[in-house]
Amino acid sequence: MNSRFVIAVTLVACLLISSVPTASAYKGHVLGRTAVDDFVLVDAHSENVSLYTIQGDLLIVSFIFTRCTTVCPVITQNLKSVQAGLSSDIADDVGIISITVDPAYDTPEVLHDYTHIHDVNWPHLTGSEEILQTVWDSFGVAVAKEVIDAHVSINSSQGMENQVSIVYPDNTTMLLDGHTQTLPSENATGWDLTESTLEMHNISLNYSVHETWGTSVNGINDVDAPSDYSWWWALYLWNETNSSWQESPIGIDSVILGQNTDHVAWAASNSNLSYLPIPGSEMACHDSATNTTTNHSQQIDCENSGNMWTNQTHEPYSDEGEIAKCGGHGWEMGQGEGKHCMCDDGFEWADGDKLSCEGATPADQFEVGHSTITYILDNERKPRIAWIGDDWHVEDFISDVEELYSAENDLPEKPGMPGFGVVMAVSALGLTAIAINVRSSDEDEE
Repeated sequence: MNSRFVIAVTLVACLLISSVPTASAYKGHVLGRTAVDDFVLVDAHSENVSLYTIQGDLLIVSFIFTRCTTVCPVITQNLKSVQAGLSSDIADDVGIISITVDPAYDTPEVLHDYTHIHDVNWPHLTGSEEILQTVWDSFGVAVAKEVIDAHVSINSSQGMENQVSIVYPDNTTMLLDGHTQTLPSENATGWDLTESTLEMHNISLNYSVHETWGTSVNGINDVDAPSDYSWWWALYLWNETNSSWQESPIGIDSVILGQNTDHVAWAASNSNLSYLPIPGSEMACHDSATNTTTNHSQQIDCENSGNMWTNQTHEPYSDEGEIAKCGGHGWEMGQGEGKHCMCDDGFEWADGDKLSCEGATPADQFEVGHSTITYILDNERKPRIAWIGDDWHVEDFISDVEELYSAENDLPEKPGMPGFGVVMAVSALGLTAIAINVRSSDEDEE
């Protein structure tokens, strides 16, 4: 066989290989789905909105509900940061919509208030449950209505007042009960709760109001933050989904009780956050040697004395008991009639039993109730990437949007190291040139 022909075939093969795009390292869950069906829903202004008329080569679709006081507000604020963080080259080509999974409550009026509170401008959509069910099915979203209802009713079933938790620089703490009668009947804020609760308990509050940044707490109970900012008073919100305190992404004036959270905390930035009291808890210092309760009223003093700080409103901890709860596939949340399992991903309540979990959700579906789901759709409206819950970084999400946009628009690779295709093409040309030169030399010698 003619050696020049072999070399030419090799060159063509290498160039073809170099033209095959390499797999992108998306940071979210990569999907391989068909395009979702078109639909018409209603926005916060009671205007009809069709999926396929929404502007944008790419479309971000988030499933939330406004009575979700933990994950959903964080998702909304994260998407607001994504919108602001997109480069000017692609910002106009990326749309965002939020779709409710709680249509019975999320009317256009409620969604209008929600968008106003969070200061966002993209469409928030609702509709009849019948129409929304087809939308959820098309996106592969399994809406756990019982979980949504349980989350909404959990505080009322516990009979718990709004509370303010405090941890001081020396790790001493306070857990103060608020009272609904001292709060505005509508849109009560975290500042309303903080100010009224501390006043009710005769605790001094030193604060300042900035024209742009709003209210800041400078001191509590005569413990003022120093002027050198070696520490400061930080705001935390109670996350009911995972039963933990999380640093607030918004200012105290923007925290809406019943939407963002039901309880707030103020912590000295140099304190140990593990000491921050849990809402609804009745903590006491337990001497395991004598099986008695001591007179220590502070966790740090209790632990320094070698005793155990325990919650008297809950059953004692047991590894065996914890494994048995929720069938070993989740953890319990709430008390009394509001107690229910927070099932792990891929599990749900068994036959309506809120205290057990079983595997049910198909692998190609995502459950909304225990968590939320946000999709990135391509220009054919195929869900390409999924982000679950709120535990993700804005920078990673933006990276996936930019990566998918580049792939959809066949843009050149970003400046930096040359891609695999370029390296292969250059290598192929170089090797071919060497081979031809060697062959030519051999022929000359002959």
